[in-house]
Amino acid sequence: MLDQAYSRRQFLGLAGGFASIVGLGLVGCGGSGASDAADKGSAAAAESVSGEVTYDGASSFQALVEAAAEKFMDANPDVSVSGSGNGSGKGLTAVAAGTVTIGNSDVFAETKLEADQVKNLVDHEVAVVGMGPVVSKNVTVDDLSLEQLKGIFSGQITNWKEVGGDDAKIVVLNRKAGSGTRATFEAAVFGDEAVDFKGDAELDKSGDVQTQMGSTDNAISYLDFSHFDDSKFNAIKVEGVEPKS
Repeated sequence: MLDQAYSRRQFLGLAGGFASIVGLGLVGCGGSGASDAADKGSAAAAESVSGEVTYDGASSFQALVEAAAEKFMDANPDVSVSGSGNGSGKGLTAVAAGTVTIGNSDVFAETKLEADQVKNLVDHEVAVVGMGPVVSKNVTVDDLSLEQLKGIFSGQITNWKEVGGDDAKIVVLNRKAGSGTRATFEAAVFGDEAVDFKGDAELDKSGDVQTQMGSTDNAISYLDFSHFDDSKFNAIKVEGVEPKS
């Protein structure tokens, strides 16, 4: 899994990886014509696989994982791939316990598990995706500094007029503890500073943030780029930096 080498100005560094128990539970077998082909001196038939793969973990991975699973099953019809996106912490815990095959995580396993659990896992780098703050459509603010983000997410700034917006209470939509997206955002904004990082609501998944941001006025939250939806909310700049890769 990638190091969390995020840029604090750009929020580019939601580290992506699959932490998985060695061995995917797939059985490899030669094609039915492999022996005949070998006897004739031609190339062996392509190897096929069968079995079941299950996963859980970061909801920011869900779209990527579902698309990859569909393509893999199309190419390997004897394989079943299924799972959920219940957060990095739950994915890592589940794969360490052996209840799923793959744990999708935005953060290092060491940050969520005990050392004896981590030693049985293998990290696989998958992708890096950007992330950043998002606000409701009715919010007029389109750029915030890190200090302003600190103030909002620590509860020191509670009204949009304090950061150049309208006179309206700021509604903070946070992710629940255990979310890799939350951990990355928190680290990017606060660094090693200890804060009481809470919100008016704490949501389970990135999709839940998407939905609630689209139906809540005066709100702020944070999402990975793959969950940005300008029909429901606005992605805003951080210290003048556009939210794009």
